[in-house]
Amino acid sequence: MSFIHLCTRLSPVMHLSDFISYTVTLSSILLDMSTLNASCHCGAVTIQAEKDSVKGIVKCYCRDCQKHLGNFAPWVVCNKENSGIAGPVGEYASSPTVKRLFCTSCGSSLAKSPNEGSMLLVAAGCFEQPLDLEVVKEVFVEAKEPWMLSK
Repeated sequence: MSFIHLCTRLSPVMHLSDFISYTVTLSSILLDMSTLNASCHCGAVTIQAEKDSVKGIVKCYCRDCQKHLGNFAPWVVCNKENSGIAGPVGEYASSPTVKRLFCTSCGSSLAKSPNEGSMLLVAAGCFEQPLDLEVVKEVFVEAKEPWMLSK
């Protein structure tokens, strides 16, 4: 329910239970504005990232991402310290410098975590809300398959 929709539901006479429900819903909307929420396909794993620490989207065309996802990978660049992951997460080293995180229940690809630095790259498709983020970089563009090119 949108904030505007909630405001139009207010009336001069409001029952206590309606007010409590309104307040709880409004609080969750306001909290959600500062946090980006993501999850795996089955919902067992959840990821939260503070919106202010998100840098944008990186589109990666490397062969590892192509083999892992069957396509290029749009990653949301988050700060590890300002992000949290909960649930049954598995990981493996996809290269000497990067590990990939996945849900052990449904197998969804969740994130890519470089061994060095403070970056966590979360799969853009896992986010619950529409992302108002810009593509800040495209990497390994030379590995693009011909069908990946825009027409």
